[in-house]
Amino acid sequence: MIKGVSEKQNQTLGQATTSVPLFKSYAKISDTEVVIRPSKRTLLVPLFQAAVTSAAIVTLMNGLAELPLWISMILLLVIVIFGPTAILGTVYGIAGSNFVMEKTKGTSRLQQKYLGLGIGTQEMIPFDRIKSVDVHGNFMEEHASGDLQDITEWEVFLIKDNDRKISVCKSSSARILADESLSRVNMVAEALADMSNSEFKPGVIPEWALEIMNESVAK
Repeated sequence: MIKGVSEKQNQTLGQATTSVPLFKSYAKISDTEVVIRPSKRTLLVPLFQAAVTSAAIVTLMNGLAELPLWISMILLLVIVIFGPTAILGTVYGIAGSNFVMEKTKGTSRLQQKYLGLGIGTQEMIPFDRIKSVDVHGNFMEEHASGDLQDITEWEVFLIKDNDRKISVCKSSSARILADESLSRVNMVAEALADMSNSEFKPGVIPEWALEIMNESVAK
């Protein structure tokens, strides 16, 4: 079992669901669908915004007759800006999704987000438009100094029949843990490729690099 990955039996649907942690999101994989949802940690920002909005409302209501006009205007501006984004962000963090692939419908649905929230247009991608599912990473990329990246990132892309690349999800980690991060991303990519009957092109870490990483972990 890959570290961080968990399996759960859905009693209602009678099928197993695998949960795979990713970068600021997690994947739910079952026999009929793959869903990429935002991590619960994304709720921290909208909850903070909600707290600021609530404080501004209370302050404005209690001191409306005494506060200077410019302070009242600032509080009103905070309420107008933070209030809606806090509500949308909370709903998105609880019930939103970044990407959904459904086997029964034969389509994928990508949520094109605005300001980091789950609002915006949705792009539908039929299975017959998906040429392959690729995993790309920066493991072998170098800094300007010539040193390899300290933080590695792996990203899953849907490659359409017109060669357009669509980012689905990503995972990042310290370089020494790159193999674990890659295993999770490859797992999601393979599930997408199998479900859409498209080619799977996994990310790969060279054998010599794996040996060095294993030696470092052993120490």
